Amino acid sequence: MGDNMSRTTTKPTPRPGYTVEQHCECGRGIAGIIAWMNREHTKLGNAYPLGTRTVEKFYRTLDQVEELRHDLENLLFSEHKPFDPALLRIYRPAREE
Repeated sequence: MGDNMSRTTTKPTPRPGYTVEQHCECGRGIAGIIAWMNREHTKLGNAYPLGTRTVEKFYRTLDQVEELRHDLENLLFSEHKPFDPALLRIYRPAREE
């Protein structure tokens, strides 16, 4: 089977997405991760020089987790209409512990 094998492209099969309850569970998990990372971010910055590979990687990872939360929040809003203001607290609870 060489490079000349023909490949067909198919459309991805639609998937159901998360229920509001699944988004709530995911939101609690992500909020916990971000809260922990924010606490460690301060400790790490006090323990090691800024600019070291490990500290920079930690900061980049925190940024990526924040981006993931933002993307999941956008999915929530696009999947569950009409908009309900209570949805705002799913990925951004009032107090992240």
